Amino acid sequence: MSIDLSFREEGPAYERAKAVADAMGLSMQDYLLACIAEGHKLLRAQYRPSNADFDIPTFERWGIPLG
Repeated sequence: MSIDLSFREEGPAYERAKAVADAMGLSMQDYLLACIAEGHKLLRAQYRPSNADFDIPTFERWGIPLG
């Protein structure tokens, strides 16, 4: 199983995301992965799970390759 991240290539949200991704020197897919990783960090810091397995993002625990 693999995962493919995409962003509708139109509209103001895309333009803002594309500008940020370009400024960071990332492809759109890498930018979306970075957003997911950052969101995971925020959730982990907020809820501090008691189960150490939850310190690893679900797609990694399930063995889903990215890219």
